[in-house]
Amino acid sequence: MFTPYLNDHYGLGSDVLMVDGKKRIGHGGGGPGYRSIYYRVLDDDICFIAMSNSMLSHTDLIVPKIENIVYNKPYKIPAVPKVNPQELKKLEGIYSTGDSKFYVTVIDGQVFFREKGYPICSLFPISNTLFQLDENFTFTFTPNETGKINSLAVKLRDGSVKTGTRTTSPYLWGIIGNATPGGWDGKDTPLQADSKNQSLYFLKNFHLKKGNLKFRVDNDWGYNLGLNSDGKTVALNAYDFPITEDGQYDIILDMSDPIKPQYSIKKSVL
Repeated sequence: MFTPYLNDHYGLGSDVLMVDGKKRIGHGGGGPGYRSIYYRVLDDDICFIAMSNSMLSHTDLIVPKIENIVYNKPYKIPAVPKVNPQELKKLEGIYSTGDSKFYVTVIDGQVFFREKGYPICSLFPISNTLFQLDENFTFTFTPNETGKINSLAVKLRDGSVKTGTRTTSPYLWGIIGNATPGGWDGKDTPLQADSKNQSLYFLKNFHLKKGNLKFRVDNDWGYNLGLNSDGKTVALNAYDFPITEDGQYDIILDMSDPIKPQYSIKKSVL
């Protein structure tokens, strides 16, 4: 269980890491409405657990500070700088690395980052153009000669750097599921973007089968929307939307407010 497989860092359901010569065993994760991290320092018989009621909280930034307190090491609680909301909006967009894509969204003064194939996360601001997940995981936005932000460098915990160049590609929302033509294992059925409101996506008189579906971006599970536990609202990584019978449907996804997306899946009126 605690032995990494094939010299990787992953054992049986646990991350296995050596830090300061001591083995650490644990795991982190999140879902609709929560985020958590747990790990043990076996040599010292110490266990760290952090739980939050937001899947976008900064648990990765908080836990190392708690660990330093326990071990009587120096620690610094980061101060939240004053950032210009208008300047933050200039960071929004899609950045291409060639092999992958970075998606950056700004909502209510918070910067959200997602790499294709990975979950969305909230970035902690250091300045208008420098952000971090923790002290060893940073995000630097760089302007071109005209002052427009056109690149993003992501420095990972192992010291490597991924750099993305801003593109003009729009967000490609689609639907996936066994109620759709592609099923769960195929590609998304793309939604159409409204010409007057680029945050509004739709399909009219579209055939769905009895089954389930979800909304997601760019054929990628890293950013998907489902039905919240209240059975009414939309949430990240939530439950499938049920389609109770075969038929023609009008489908709407309204992302005008990314924190509270709106949707509609109704039988078409012919």
